[in-house]
Amino acid sequence: MGRLAAQMPAMGSVFGVKPRADGSISLEDIKRQFQENSKALQEELQALLRDNGLDGAASFDLTTDEQGRLRVGGSHPANDKIQSLLDEDAALSRRIQETSGMAAFLRVAEEHGAFARAYADDPQTAVANHARLFGAAGDTASLRYGAGGLSAVFADAGNVR
Repeated sequence: MGRLAAQMPAMGSVFGVKPRADGSISLEDIKRQFQENSKALQEELQALLRDNGLDGAASFDLTTDEQGRLRVGGSHPANDKIQSLLDEDAALSRRIQETSGMAAFLRVAEEHGAFARAYADDPQTAVANHARLFGAAGDTASLRYGAGGLSAVFADAGNVR
């Protein structure tokens, strides 16, 4: 994580976040961009649903499948229609996937911080308590659209958090 963070300024913008004057990009910068992206996507999705006569209060999930395709899931009565609309709008689908990727990145970064603090106190317990950070699969990040806004949802071994 430290090596990646050190390389971020050399890579230019990360998740659309431009480096500060000193070349750094903080997690706070990425969190702020995530919040801005989420708000903009919420508004775009509301407009998409409204413009197509679909229920804007019912929730649905947006997840990227193994082939890199955006998938609509959940209990919205018009999931198939929403899927079709997103399939037709590659730019919107890409922004949704980028925002979902930001959510996953931020979650791992925060968990890494908790692990590092715990490791300083008791390495064995820290490794045991944070073993999922060392697994190959990782979390599946989705964005959940609903009346309360757009939020990140994570699934790990079948458990939604």
